[in-house]
Amino acid sequence: MPMDIDELRIDLPKDLALLVRREVQDGTYASDIDMIRQALHLLQERRRSLDTVRKKIVEAAEDSVDITATDMRAHFERRFAELEPGGTP
Repeated sequence: MPMDIDELRIDLPKDLALLVRREVQDGTYASDIDMIRQALHLLQERRRSLDTVRKKIVEAAEDSVDITATDMRAHFERRFAELEPGGTP
């Protein structure tokens, strides 16, 4: 099914235009529009992720618990250890 398309004309600062052209010349993207389309999709994804994080922060603030600094440090040390290669979840 064809995509509903709306044509836009954009002007970019020279440094961003150069970035787009370089990405296409390097073969990372097939065309300028492919590179810009991917960048916009990543922006949408980033915004959704930030919205999720913000909601979780609000939920956590509303459901606060008393915790000592020592307990908090131990919790984050465990979580960071899980992120290390070979760490256990």
